[in-house]
Amino acid sequence: MHKISAHLIISLLVCLCVQAQTYEQLLKKKESLIKESNIITQLLEETQSKQILTLEDLSIINEKINLQENILILLEKEVSILANEQLNLERELSTIQSQLQFLKKKYSILIQQTHHISRSYNRILFFLSSKNFNQLVRRVYHLRKIEQKGREHFAEIQQAQLDIENRKKQIINKKLAQREVAFKKKDELAVLSQSKMAKKRTISFLKNHEDSLNKVLLIKQ
Repeated sequence: MHKISAHLIISLLVCLCVQAQTYEQLLKKKESLIKESNIITQLLEETQSKQILTLEDLSIINEKINLQENILILLEKEVSILANEQLNLERELSTIQSQLQFLKKKYSILIQQTHHISRSYNRILFFLSSKNFNQLVRRVYHLRKIEQKGREHFAEIQQAQLDIENRKKQIINKKLAQREVAFKKKDELAVLSQSKMAKKRTISFLKNHEDSLNKVLLIKQ
């Protein structure tokens, strides 16, 4: 069981390392797009103060929309990665919990054995009743081995309990991160909607301006 658990945990750790690299790359790309989007937002704020909109303004708005759509795609991927990491942590938690139950069972059996020896034999008489020195050495070794195993199992149980608490905290952090990304996605959708409205207004302005210009040209003709 220990070997199976170890292989499973190692496999999960490898998956987490690969996902961590992918996640870091995604965050860097997202931050880069957000910086570009903020620069374009400043440009748009400057153009909105003007009375006349141009094709260049429309091009800037289209670029803004394109960036925001890409940011939303990355946010979707980010949520997916966080959800997968949460799932892996939950699987790992389940494995450690099963291992903890196994360790507790072994520790309980060991305690029962130790208790049985303590009740059945007086330690001094147990050693003095040895037929020869070799038997005495074997008895001493046997008792020390039981005590050593007891300490080892107790340490393993404590470590497993710490690992369980650690995994639980990590799972909570993944859930909070997903919620934060969801809020960010909501904000970006609102901004995207505003950008699309700005695009419609700009196209309408340019169309009206073109119609007016055509009328002026017709009158001059």
